[in-house]
Amino acid sequence: MIYPKSSVWKKSLVLLAFSATRRDAVIAFLQTTALTSSTTSSPMAPLSAAANLDIRTAPLSHLVHLEQQQDDDEQDDYHLVSPTNDELPLEPGQRLVCIGDVHGDFKALEEFLTIGGVYDANASHKNQWIGGNTILVQCGDVLDRGDQELLCFNLLTRLSQQAATQGGHVVLLWGNHEAMNAGGMFHYTMGEEEYENAIGKRIDEQLQTERWRMQYAGNQPARWAAYEPGSGVLAHPLLSNMKVAVKVGRTVCVHAGLTTQHLDDYGGLRGMNEQVQNWMKQAYQPNNNLGDYESIGALVYDVQKRAQTGSERMPELLGGGAGADGPVWMRDYSSPNDVEPNNAERAQQMLDGTLFHLQADRMVMGHTVQRKINAALNGKAWRVDVGASRGVMNGTPEVLEVVATQDGEEVVSVLTKRGKVPAEERLVGRPVAAKLASAVSMMLQG
Repeated sequence: MIYPKSSVWKKSLVLLAFSATRRDAVIAFLQTTALTSSTTSSPMAPLSAAANLDIRTAPLSHLVHLEQQQDDDEQDDYHLVSPTNDELPLEPGQRLVCIGDVHGDFKALEEFLTIGGVYDANASHKNQWIGGNTILVQCGDVLDRGDQELLCFNLLTRLSQQAATQGGHVVLLWGNHEAMNAGGMFHYTMGEEEYENAIGKRIDEQLQTERWRMQYAGNQPARWAAYEPGSGVLAHPLLSNMKVAVKVGRTVCVHAGLTTQHLDDYGGLRGMNEQVQNWMKQAYQPNNNLGDYESIGALVYDVQKRAQTGSERMPELLGGGAGADGPVWMRDYSSPNDVEPNNAERAQQMLDGTLFHLQADRMVMGHTVQRKINAALNGKAWRVDVGASRGVMNGTPEVLEVVATQDGEEVVSVLTKRGKVPAEERLVGRPVAAKLASAVSMMLQG
């Protein structure tokens, strides 16, 4: 079942937004900050000279610029250069490298990229991509459980800019944790210090006020000001260029999984990606960047409305929660870890149908932590989340590599710190087809 917009998960967000807990959080926020004063009025702000925008109500994404000059003259703006196509060819000799969940651990990310042969940590910022025309796919969940999320996104976006100049690509996929953050749900965050330093202070400087935080009161203002659809300062340069799923050669990559129902309901890969990209580009309510509220009640109402709107506008395909079966939530192909999935016969049928529909040979996914990268369901479901983040289980980083040969084949390997492991050594359990054949044989013998 695909969760509709009235799902329990979305309802819970709306209820949270209108609960006494949220009201208390807003009031506590005001009491512990220096934003309150004897009056709620603020000076009239001039129009933004650059775009003739009203600073009072314009989306922060239109007002705040994150460019920061580096020592080597490189601009740091979190701009993800991503291919526009949702299906990319894998040319002879070209590599696809897939990495799993990062969860805010910069060291783990660097190890992934180094093992994958696409990153030189010792090079200058301008020359760290060494992957040539390699296509790198990060399978979602850069966010949460770690406190170096922006540092990770900073590196990945910088590499995307460098890869594009060499014929390569860096593709970032939506995970369930990116979906939660964009919806203002910060249940798995590790604080806001990184966001205050990298985002909050820049907004303060460019708007010349700290009162913009009031519209996000009680919910990590700097973080939500980064990821809120349309208005967030990272919504346009970063999130709107990410994908839900991508096909490279004969490999489909997604955070949790795809089914034929997903493809039918949401318009295939193109439809899914367009829905989420469009969601991130449009602001759905005017801002109050100067915190000019008539009363505490008006502020609470505005904060509640922002949370409710964020829930209602989220594309259905990102909705869900624990136990849901959307593309960033399902576990039909990946759980339990390191063995064949539960109800493997049904999962095999689902996967085979989806791959046939997409004319693909395999699906790569993260989301469910494995002890090591492995393939289930007749070698067609590659699970690449190895829990490498210290916020998860500090697992050993590995990456998946697919190389196109001159004769049109694709060779799959697992890259580790110790070297390359053939795909055949990472197949889990007995193939489902073999189990079925054995069962039939026993029935005939009986």
